[in-house]
Amino acid sequence: MASHRASWLTLAALALLPGCDEPPGAASGQDGGHPAADRPDGGDGAAASDSGATPDRATGGGTRLHVRVSDSRTAERVPATLTLWDSAGQMVRFGNPADPPFCSQMGGPSLAEIGTGGALATWHGIALWNGEAVIPVGLEWIVTGQCGSETRAQKIPFGSYRLIVSRGLEYELNEYQIDLAEDRGTVFLDVALARTVSTVGYFAADMHVHTSGSNDSSVSGEDRIKTEAAVGIEVVVSSDHNFHTDLGEPIRKLWPDPAFPAPIVSVVGNEASANYGHFNVMPVIADPTKPGNGAIPYKGELEHFTPQTLLDRLHAFPTAPLIQMNHTRLGFGAYFDSDSCGAGGGWKDLARPPACPLDFEAMEVLSGFLACDTRIHRTLADWYALLGFGVVTTATGNSDTHGTSQILGGFPRTYIRVAEDSVRVFDEAELIDALRGRRAVATTGPFITLRVDDRVNEGELITNVTGTVRVNIRMQAASWIVPDEVRLKVNGQTVRTWPLAGSAAALFEVKNESLAVASDAFITAEVEGKQVLPPWMVGEYLTTKKASGYDCPPGAAGPGMIPFAVTNPVLIDADGDGRFRAVNQPITFPPAPDVWIPSPFPEGPPDCDPTGRPLR
Repeated sequence: MASHRASWLTLAALALLPGCDEPPGAASGQDGGHPAADRPDGGDGAAASDSGATPDRATGGGTRLHVRVSDSRTAERVPATLTLWDSAGQMVRFGNPADPPFCSQMGGPSLAEIGTGGALATWHGIALWNGEAVIPVGLEWIVTGQCGSETRAQKIPFGSYRLIVSRGLEYELNEYQIDLAEDRGTVFLDVALARTVSTVGYFAADMHVHTSGSNDSSVSGEDRIKTEAAVGIEVVVSSDHNFHTDLGEPIRKLWPDPAFPAPIVSVVGNEASANYGHFNVMPVIADPTKPGNGAIPYKGELEHFTPQTLLDRLHAFPTAPLIQMNHTRLGFGAYFDSDSCGAGGGWKDLARPPACPLDFEAMEVLSGFLACDTRIHRTLADWYALLGFGVVTTATGNSDTHGTSQILGGFPRTYIRVAEDSVRVFDEAELIDALRGRRAVATTGPFITLRVDDRVNEGELITNVTGTVRVNIRMQAASWIVPDEVRLKVNGQTVRTWPLAGSAAALFEVKNESLAVASDAFITAEVEGKQVLPPWMVGEYLTTKKASGYDCPPGAAGPGMIPFAVTNPVLIDADGDGRFRAVNQPITFPPAPDVWIPSPFPEGPPDCDPTGRPLR
């Protein structure tokens, strides 16, 4: 380990990063509340309490929580998530939880917009999607029953609460103790969140999400957008099963005021779902005059396509879309687990290429269904093996969320490098080109970037290599994410390791690490942690124990989503011929059988296996 080239920066040092702030101090709720005269609701309320919340008894009976969240550096209002714990330490939940597949992991009927301004009550808290809302306390609303549960009334009971305000993986957590007893009037909380992870030049994207356009989700387009915006996603790609969903309309409806433009944009996509595999296609056009809004319908030709026929048809869309292979080792609807890629249970021998068509440009290496340590490394082994055979695809990370409880939107996600990462100047064609060019990082929490010889970044080709390159790695993580190790890999093999001692720190850098390269190769960087991410932040699917065991088999970290990130490769042209030649080239792909395998599900397969079979 070249320790003299690697360094930790403390959290305070992150204030110097572009686009970042120094995080809050150790004291809970130190941001404070507005003095009564400055509060937007006016009145002669009491001074700010120790928690930072300001009660206003002059506004009349009842109790309301008025929350406004802003970025502490820019002072701009931002969406966020509010999570409450009662005096007994129990998280306050709303709606009806539901197990997959058909209850959609808490679907749309149990979600409720409460109060005024923009607050969506969900199983894991309140999505403050507009950055500010007045939320009633002690006032009941009706939650519709689903999947056998009863319709019932819910409310935020009067009492004292621990409140955590969060905004995805780029921000610190603010914690408050608030008194929401009866007849306190309006309790105002002015929250300034510190952004301590700089992702300048990258869009935060979730490119695999489901709405009521899918047969296995009942979440409306509006509610999906609200939950994605609340965790800091800037680009969302719709991926309903064999249906083209346009989320642009709900975005325009939710943010009609130009004074507060939408913090999120959308791309129309589709998850073409056959029994042998699921493939996202983006962008496409939503056409309500055609079946599936312009997609290939379930009860039609799709289930009679061979893999090659399906991929050819997807490429033939007039938008020339990018194709991403989804959840490759889910066991169900997973291409590499299917007989199409190898008789008797899929692609098993990674020393040989899979015996199936590989005409896709991106591969989902991180999925909300598969983001524990055991399954992450299984999928990464596939991706590295393909790179070794010269099949260069873009590694992506996506949530594959269907509801709003077990798998939450935004975890994992993909950071995509663009010229300007502002949704106000979003260019869809540039985003797709960046994905094709592998200018991306897949992550569940940490943010890591890779640069070689100070001239190329992740996804790019470096030529005129004279035998040695110098590698720069930069890893950032909010303090609630605990990374343990940074790794440098060449051709999928670890060549350098930097232990981080489980420190909840913010920035680790490797500068000008000398690396000998004798032939064409690919270089990647990874970061991993053993302490699982908080389920209330990322969802509870991977910690759920069923009769067949945990949905994700526990490894060293135990069940749950671990902190993990991987860069796309820097491709090394060592011989100067202007191209990357993989370590296992020349290769001869085995003839793909490309046979049609009938589906057991006449309505088409959802992501979750409805038979309840354990995942492989």
